Amino acid sequence: MLRALRSYRTRVLLPATLVLAGGGLTACVDDADTLVVYTPHGRDLLAHFGQAFEEANPGVRIEWLDMGSQEVL
Repeated sequence: MLRALRSYRTRVLLPATLVLAGGGLTACVDDADTLVVYTPHGRDLLAHFGQAFEEANPGVRIEWLDMGSQEVL
């Protein structure tokens, strides 16, 4: 169980966190109010991160685009 949790963190949560953090920096530089996140993981899985990001960055709204990994490329 512990190994599965670590694997989940590594494969899903860490990349999602990095995308949100990097997008936040981009949003500050461009003075944008919408952050577009492309994800193959689905909106439900990342909703917690999106909500936390929006709370930490008032005025920035996340727009999720659910796509398979091949579609994003």
